Amino acid sequence: MTLQDRTAAETTVFVVSGGPGSTGRLLLDTLLAQFPESKVTVCYFKDVRTLAQLEVVLEQAAKENALVIHSLVETKMRAHMASRAIELHLETHDVFGELIGQLEHRLGKPALAIPGRYRELRSDYYERIEAIEFTIEHDDSQNLHSLASADIVLVGVSRSGKTPLSIYLAMQGWKTANVSFLPNIPWPDELDQVERGRIVGLSIDRERLMTHRKQRANEVGLGRATAYSSEEALFNELEALHAAFRMHRLPIIDVTEKPIETTAHEVIQLVTRALGENARHH
Repeated sequence: MTLQDRTAAETTVFVVSGGPGSTGRLLLDTLLAQFPESKVTVCYFKDVRTLAQLEVVLEQAAKENALVIHSLVETKMRAHMASRAIELHLETHDVFGELIGQLEHRLGKPALAIPGRYRELRSDYYERIEAIEFTIEHDDSQNLHSLASADIVLVGVSRSGKTPLSIYLAMQGWKTANVSFLPNIPWPDELDQVERGRIVGLSIDRERLMTHRKQRANEVGLGRATAYSSEEALFNELEALHAAFRMHRLPIIDVTEKPIETTAHEVIQLVTRALGENARHH
């Protein structure tokens, strides 16, 4: 297979930005949806704000014969990208193209050329989006290796409402992970790496939990006579949960019959009371 054949079969794309890189990422993701069977390696380079940083990226791109998509707004950076792309025989695509110049001409004033300006103006929106993405990725004990990056970690037995509460908190901008508690499984080491004050336990009335468990068992075709929804199993799980939180000196909230808004408010109060202004990582 020749180099030309390999390039046709698969390629590498660099997405370069002076800010978070959301514009270039969205553009590329939209386009790649049109090439579902293609092998594309994508490398993201955000916060590239100096000529030295840009030069490192361009030299690497030249070595890998990468297509470079950029959303640089600072004049010197754009000029350097254009000149060096010619020297290094790189294919590049300027996301903003001639549009900045056209707007400057029509409006009679130069652009601010401040990287990340749009994101800065809509910081609350992007914080919520990041929180939702984080929460989905950390649902039901997923990705425990990055648990310490969460603003809030909810721990509870199955069907105690961890996931909907996590999503609700994420909609408020809180990066929320939830961990399933099982009495026969050791306390995850990753929980010990989480800053004290971020972990909150969720408890629930045993009868209410039994109702939830039986409903879930029926939904998945298990029937009613299973250990998953037996009274003894539920009693043991809840007792073990409370014992673990007493041992680790962590708070537990009873979610029985509470609207999700009320529970979320209680969780946020606990975390902010413990950590103050540092309650959110972002």
